[in-house]
Amino acid sequence: MIEVIFVIVSLIFLAIASYNDTKTKEVPDWISYSLIIIGFSLSLLASIVNKDYKIILFSVIGFLIMYLIALIMYYTKQWGGGDAKLLMGLGTMFYYYPSFLLKYFSPSIEKFPFVLIIFINLIIYGALYSLIWAVFLSIKNKKAFKLRFRSIYNENSTLTVRKIGVIMSLVLIVLSFFVVSEKNLLPLFILLATFPIIFVYAFILMKTVELSSMIKRIHIDKLTEGDWIIYDIHEKNKLIYSSKSTGVTKEQIAKIKSLKIHSVTIKEGIPFVPSFLISLILSFIFGNPITLLI
Repeated sequence: MIEVIFVIVSLIFLAIASYNDTKTKEVPDWISYSLIIIGFSLSLLASIVNKDYKIILFSVIGFLIMYLIALIMYYTKQWGGGDAKLLMGLGTMFYYYPSFLLKYFSPSIEKFPFVLIIFINLIIYGALYSLIWAVFLSIKNKKAFKLRFRSIYNENSTLTVRKIGVIMSLVLIVLSFFVVSEKNLLPLFILLATFPIIFVYAFILMKTVELSSMIKRIHIDKLTEGDWIIYDIHEKNKLIYSSKSTGVTKEQIAKIKSLKIHSVTIKEGIPFVPSFLISLILSFIFGNPITLLI
């Protein structure tokens, strides 16, 4: 019963969070904190009722695993705080795969705790989701995108990286013919060998989209907690906000307003929460995508 509740609650809350992230670029704290509280509370209740301490123990372990991953993603500026806290909430609920779903799906769930399978899917499907969103933004802002793309594409540093990507892919493709003994696996290895080229052009695309669509000047009244201002802000010789931080705080916003600054330039992120929902659903259905390819 607890597994059914976890699945229903997680899908509903992620759907609400996805809507908010798409509309406002924010995830209300009550959503992520509610997931964490519900996960721990129901796991503790199930442990007491079933007299099995392992239920709450694995809920704590799942939380700690996702907590460590979330910290890394947050402090490397890959995710915002809302994304990180949602991951922790999922960790409290899904250390194990919900067994009742095995009646409907045949996922590959061996070798890894299910929380790690969710994260693996989030990286893979999240990258695809981000790429699709980047293409959407490039079309939406095609004039600015074209100008930025030409500039970045023709830079000497970009040209060097493009050459390196092509050389690496060619070398890996040639090595595949000598290293891979099973012919049925050769197409897969050749596909993987093209990743250096794909990565280079994906990087150029994302960098162009960032500069042409995500850097915006906004009025100070629209600045919200977690926004990334792209430059340092000082009061005389005192640093008020650092561009290296993970986002502006409420206290810093109040201080910036007191300096009579009317507008700031921020870097907007892609609304990434929908990829959480997509990845969780695909994790339920297919499990670990890596083992499916092997």
